[in-house]
Amino acid sequence: MIVNVVGELNCKLFAEKFVEIVRKEILNGEIDLEKYKEISKAEDSCDKEE
Repeated sequence: MIVNVVGELNCKLFAEKFVEIVRKEILNGEIDLEKYKEISKAEDSCDKEE
């Protein structure tokens, strides 16, 4: 994402745009959800050890 205007950060607009970009990447196959699930499982197991 390229920011062209300097100013106040609108968190809601940022979140909406971020979700839009991620959805496009998932649909285009740029993000592998199966790999993400594996990473999440590994992170969860690390949290349980503490």
